[in-house]
Amino acid sequence: MLLPVQRLFPTGTSTLACATLTADKSLGCPTCRSSVWGFCASPTPIPPVLNSLLQKGTTVPLELILIPENTTLESNRDGAPVEISESASRTFFCVLTIAEQIEQESLDVSIWGSADGQNFGKRPLLKIPQQFYCGATKMILDVSLRPEVKFLRARWELNRWGRGTPTPRFVAALQLEEIPPMSRDTTTKRAVLASKS
Repeated sequence: MLLPVQRLFPTGTSTLACATLTADKSLGCPTCRSSVWGFCASPTPIPPVLNSLLQKGTTVPLELILIPENTTLESNRDGAPVEISESASRTFFCVLTIAEQIEQESLDVSIWGSADGQNFGKRPLLKIPQQFYCGATKMILDVSLRPEVKFLRARWELNRWGRGTPTPRFVAALQLEEIPPMSRDTTTKRAVLASKS
């Protein structure tokens, strides 16, 4: 099952349509509750900055949800695969957020890549440091040199020790935001500034 991938699509100069892709047909646009695979029936105004970017042909960064917000983790599992073929930079800012936890337990989260969404190999692309407490951990995932990777998914492993309930429990989320590719103009400007200094 594919988890939601949200993108923004221009429908004009002053309106914005929502295309929320999800395998669960009970979910749709959070604004208009329309069915999936369709466009929002209640378009909202585009912020001026975003509208300017869209008119210039700038791609809106992808937002990938590998572990949905407020997911209760109580056993070792693999998340659902998410496709990244539309990514321009193939570089992502990853944020693991832990909202709830109990004492004497640990959480290991890793991100795995696949060419077909089925075989994810034997080694992760990224291992997030082991977690024990609530908070947010931020890391960068760069698969720009791995063109064969078309899908990502999360894997989590939990451990519990000491007294009390033997079942570990975390409430967590893992979101990836695409880092836009750097323009050639930016690189040129930096080179000029460096030469002047």
